[in-house]
Amino acid sequence: MVNHNVVATIVVLFIDGLPLASFNSAIGVYTDAVTPESQMGAATTASTVPGIFLMPLGIFFAGFGFDHWGVTTSMAILAVVSAAATALTVVHGPLRDILLLSDLLDPT
Repeated sequence: MVNHNVVATIVVLFIDGLPLASFNSAIGVYTDAVTPESQMGAATTASTVPGIFLMPLGIFFAGFGFDHWGVTTSMAILAVVSAAATALTVVHGPLRDILLLSDLLDPT
């Protein structure tokens, strides 16, 4: 398959991947800070296993989208979903109320 809009694909995938590392790091640090050591395996499994199952679905739907809707439409859908997920993460109240790691280490 020849991608007729390589630049748009690269830009959208780059922007889509930017917050991923910081989100994963924050979730990992918070999980480590608040999970009792005896429950760490269960917490890690609960946060990892859904991703293991969802990753192949993402690849499948990306291939399906590229083949049936074209690159521009597929990248537009990806951009909208990514922007919506990022916006929900930023503006959602309970996520803003999560304790900082510094608060957990020094509760005074």
